[in-house]
Amino acid sequence: MFPKLFYVSLVIFLAYYTKITSSECVGQFYAHPRECSLYYQCSKGSLIEMTCPDGLHFLPTYEICGYPDGSCDNTPSDATEKSEESLISRIEKLEAKSIMLEAISNELDNRSAILEQKSIELEDRSNQLDVRSTLIEERTEALEIRSMELEAKSIRLENMSSNLQLELDFLSTILVAWAMEQEKRTTSLETQATKLNTTMTQSNTRTTQLEGQTNEIAATLTSTVNSLNDFKKVAITNIRLGPLERAIAWNDFGFQDGLDGITSVVITSVINYNEDAYIDYVERRRIEKFVNGQWTGLV
Repeated sequence: MFPKLFYVSLVIFLAYYTKITSSECVGQFYAHPRECSLYYQCSKGSLIEMTCPDGLHFLPTYEICGYPDGSCDNTPSDATEKSEESLISRIEKLEAKSIMLEAISNELDNRSAILEQKSIELEDRSNQLDVRSTLIEERTEALEIRSMELEAKSIRLENMSSNLQLELDFLSTILVAWAMEQEKRTTSLETQATKLNTTMTQSNTRTTQLEGQTNEIAATLTSTVNSLNDFKKVAITNIRLGPLERAIAWNDFGFQDGLDGITSVVITSVINYNEDAYIDYVERRRIEKFVNGQWTGLV
């Protein structure tokens, strides 16, 4: 049996500090150990001190405030004795509850340890997943960089292909122009060859003509020389050959006998400086007669 003072102190302690579960104290009332007009009400697991209206006492039997019925004589020792059994029962209940709560606490500790272990495992798993995610991100970034490099390389290849195509088109244009130029040159050369053939034919014809003229001139010279010899033989007087005259024959008409009023001449030489098929110059002298004190060409 515990001392009464202990119980009084215990009731005060329970009234201000003990929390009772809602399944035990909700709606329950408890007598005050010293004051008949005071009582305790359990509210949300806590004992709250309540006061009855003036002139009324708390009636534990009915758990209400009413007129004094002699159950409370306002003596602390008597009130303590009356509530001793109730307090002992409550202490036993609290001890049992404490044991049960301790068992629950141990179970919760065990579960907490298991949950903590699982949390550590999950954290390790999360770290592994983070590492794997980081590796995947790095791999993804590497693949993106590689993709960008390949795309840039593809663009460079496309640009190179375009440049090569432009160069090929340019070279093709140059080759076509060169081929057309060669064709024109070939046509021009063929035309020139045709002209050269025509010129050669004309040159041959001109050579033949000049050869005939040369033969005629040679015959004329021979005849002239013979005439001079004959003239010397008959001793012609007051007759002479005038000054030497030269005329271009290779691109001109040479002398035009009769047009200059002179018909009596002697061809003294035919000159070909470059030894080609054409006569370059023709030289002649007039036949003059001394008449009335001066030399005059014979007509």
